[in-house]
Amino acid sequence: MATTFSSLYGFIRAILGDRDPVRVMYSDDVLDQHISLAAMMLMDSAVVVDEESDPLAFTTTLSTTNKGIVVLEAALTILGPNSEYFSYRTPIHSVTRSGGVNSIISWIEDRLGDLRGGRFAFTADNELIALVNGAERFIDAFDEALAGP
Repeated sequence: MATTFSSLYGFIRAILGDRDPVRVMYSDDVLDQHISLAAMMLMDSAVVVDEESDPLAFTTTLSTTNKGIVVLEAALTILGPNSEYFSYRTPIHSVTRSGGVNSIISWIEDRLGDLRGGRFAFTADNELIALVNGAERFIDAFDEALAGP
């Protein structure tokens, strides 16, 4: 049975901090495009997307490690073009933030390096879930730090 793109949405959204089911930050179409790009970058002959039979599924079931790489690559390509600096002003107040995107990108790149270098390999889906939970804890801690006391 093939691995579908939609089975990876939850993992990618967790890493990106896209956790509000009512106001989704990234549409399924956007995630599909980035998953497809991540599959091409994986350059593994066992990981193929068959555009004719099902363009939203891999022809084989992904190993858990390859699934983690595709999820992290998709999240990285979504975050990559974002600005490091954020600011807005209204007549009542102004807000300025910096430093967030680079920290999250650095965390994702470290995890990708671990997976590709063989320093961290998944043997079960629950380990992939643990990785995603680590991303959520990182984002929560970062949000709390930005909010201040």
